[in-house]
Amino acid sequence: MSDFSDTNNNTEEFCRLQYNNFSIPDGEIWCNWVWDSILCWPPIKASSTVTQRCPLANGIDTTNEKVVQNV
Repeated sequence: MSDFSDTNNNTEEFCRLQYNNFSIPDGEIWCNWVWDSILCWPPIKASSTVTQRCPLANGIDTTNEKVVQNV
């Protein structure tokens, strides 16, 4: 499991600029980066997990984590 957190990780533009040139390594299966309208999720290798703290925003419980698992 990897922890991905960045204080600037809060816009779709950030997400696009950060990962637009990411190249999947030959012979591996990856999921693309995703902007979910709250957080930017990095590209992740199949069968891996990424966690991020919920951001400071109106109505979001920042004590929780969002988890994405790619199977």
